[in-house]
Amino acid sequence: MLSRILTVLILGLALFGTQAVAELPGEDDREQIRSVIDAQLKAFREHDGDGAFQYATPALQTYFGNPAAFMSIVQTQYQPVYSHKEAQFHQMRELPGGIPAQEVYLLGRNDEAVIATYAMEQQADGEWRIGGVVLRPAEGKPL
Repeated sequence: MLSRILTVLILGLALFGTQAVAELPGEDDREQIRSVIDAQLKAFREHDGDGAFQYATPALQTYFGNPAAFMSIVQTQYQPVYSHKEAQFHQMRELPGGIPAQEVYLLGRNDEAVIATYAMEQQADGEWRIGGVVLRPAEGKPL
């Protein structure tokens, strides 16, 4: 199941045309990226579909169509993202094609630990949005 989700998301990132960057973002952009992810996680905790949906790229918003459809997928297939006990930001990395990605350790309500890799896209107005999330199992609890 997890491998199928990973494949769908990786293909989705390619299809949505997440913009590549020449280098990893500087510290100001990294702070903005963490802020966007944190705000979306807060919206999920508060069951605020409209709030969570606003942090997705326009391409993802078009794909899902509305906040309810978006929340349905997150609730069923991204449970540790939707409902977690703990979130810790880890390293920023570069995905193929130069896409900046922020790794976040999430401990789900059922004690499932995952690393969520958030592919980020900077918009024309300078804002950062989430272009996709890939989950993989985490080994134990991070330091």
